Amino acid sequence: MLYRALISITLGFWGWQTNHLTLGLVLSALTFSSGFIQFKLHITDEKFDKIVDLSVLICIGALLILLFFKSEDSLWFKIFLRWLPVFLFPIIVGQIYSQQNKLPISSLFFTLRKKRKDTKYRERYIDFLYLYIAVSIFAASTADTRTVWFYIGFSLITLSSLYVVRQKRFSLIEWLFLSVSVFILGYIDQIAIDRVRQIIEELDIMLYMSYLNKQEDALRSSTWIGKIGSVKLSDGIAMRVKADAPLLLLEAEHDVYIKHGWFTSNRQWQAVAAGNGWLLNSKLADVNHYDTLTVYTTHNNKNTVLAHPNNTFWVNAMDAKALFINPYNLIKIEKTPGFLKYRLNYINVDTLSTLPTKTDVSVPNIEKAAIDQFIEQHHLKDVPQKHIIKRLNMIFQKDYKYTLNYESANVAATPLKQFLLASKSGHCEYFATATVLILRSLGIPARYAVGYSVFEYNSSLNLYIVRKRHAHAWAVAWHEGQWINVDNTPSSWVEYESVRVPKLLPFVDTFSNLIFSFKRWVKEDGINKNRHIVYATIAALILYLMIRSKVFTVFLLKKVNKKLSKDSLQRPNDYIFKKLQELAPPRYSWESMAQWMKRIEKSTILKNAPDDIKKIVMLHYTYRFSNISNKQQIAEELKLIIMNLRLH
Repeated sequence: MLYRALISITLGFWGWQTNHLTLGLVLSALTFSSGFIQFKLHITDEKFDKIVDLSVLICIGALLILLFFKSEDSLWFKIFLRWLPVFLFPIIVGQIYSQQNKLPISSLFFTLRKKRKDTKYRERYIDFLYLYIAVSIFAASTADTRTVWFYIGFSLITLSSLYVVRQKRFSLIEWLFLSVSVFILGYIDQIAIDRVRQIIEELDIMLYMSYLNKQEDALRSSTWIGKIGSVKLSDGIAMRVKADAPLLLLEAEHDVYIKHGWFTSNRQWQAVAAGNGWLLNSKLADVNHYDTLTVYTTHNNKNTVLAHPNNTFWVNAMDAKALFINPYNLIKIEKTPGFLKYRLNYINVDTLSTLPTKTDVSVPNIEKAAIDQFIEQHHLKDVPQKHIIKRLNMIFQKDYKYTLNYESANVAATPLKQFLLASKSGHCEYFATATVLILRSLGIPARYAVGYSVFEYNSSLNLYIVRKRHAHAWAVAWHEGQWINVDNTPSSWVEYESVRVPKLLPFVDTFSNLIFSFKRWVKEDGINKNRHIVYATIAALILYLMIRSKVFTVFLLKKVNKKLSKDSLQRPNDYIFKKLQELAPPRYSWESMAQWMKRIEKSTILKNAPDDIKKIVMLHYTYRFSNISNKQQIAEELKLIIMNLRLH
């Protein structure tokens, strides 16, 4: 009765904490009332297998539903854990209403079920109630109410559970004092740890904000010249893009070059008012001729910078809560982490970016000599300014080559000087940095841009695949009153990196595309449009699994009278022992089977009793405690022996 009271209280506590108090009280009443119901169910180990399988199928069905309808919710697994006590409730009902009041361990493991056929295997039974109490408390904690009442309820339930198995060598007062002290110290430690966390965050706020800038704003040094990083070596898919033609997608723009690294001088973000999407420039509200782009990606942070073409003027990002822009035409949204789909409209005229500043024409002194030498070698000062961008592109395409295997031969020279005057080879960061600083030296404002090059088309998806190694850097120059992209990296870089593609990449891509197709189907309201098909599919799958594992047989249970003695509940055939009690002296409630048979033998009221009684005892205990497959045969043999017993 104590077990039932404890599990009932725990279920009520779970319902209270998760705001499902009515359901919690119903489950609590079902468990507690088992102590007053005058019957038990004859549940064999095989029946327990089906009960466990039923709970597993319920869990699978719940996971499928959550994956379909909560796939964009980062807390979907938390929801599953919160409802776990309900999913496992059939196991508890099976245990508390069964004869043995315990659960066979083999029912929990498919490998142990197969071992039952082995005559050497001995079944062990456990009390599932304690594990269920732990699961229920854990499920209650997912509500995250953060009140002292949760800790008090958790402490009382845990204390009651430990009381049942406490060591008797300590007095009750000693045990209570030590246990309560542990719970009080635990609560104090919880408060202290939370306070320490707050102090650390307060002391380290600058570092913490710097970390957020790195993760969320993309306002950071995008490269240190000479160190390409691992992104160029990754074949992982960063995004998929629906576009009419290849293009460049901008993620960040930088205007300050210090010690071989690029930084951003203005980090201010401005919120954009929401309407039908987000209109970044009200002057373009009625524009009729524009290009459209759709991007599918996955993000891990609350704030995400959107890769977009230059001159984007309208954004529609599903599930985004807010949108921000900065002076460098960068776009950031606030959204729950997960799958992201957004659509952009853009034009070929720059209408959003800020005018050039003094920073956009500054050249660091450490690189000035190398830049001037390059300009003199190629006679760029003699070229009209409107032709400089085209001339510079011809020089890099003809005299320089693309490579990721950059090694400096002159440790005294800066990486940029080594690239311009000696090696004449490098990756996109070198070409972009050199272009920006050369243009600035010639009086043309320029900035350094990073993002992705979109060019790999997938015909099966009708989308462009953008991999992490497609990350790219280029220059943005002020030309004829607007900012334009200037990409001087030799076009051979695409072929150069494609040679390094692993042979198994097509198989990896196929699996990745299948997952993406499902996520896109969900994102584009595929579930609601095909709700009946989804429900029918899930129901058919669960029904198939139930039929395959014969779970439905769990409902074919036999009722046993609770008033019978405990040992009689384990008998293979109630008729057999009822007949035996009619022939022989009645059995006392405290007697074991062996003691009863021995008393019958001494009474000498049965003919040919000694041999048959010994066989009855042997067969009875074999049936009860041995794990053999021919139990029905033993029951029939017992029935035959008892029917042949005759009175003197």
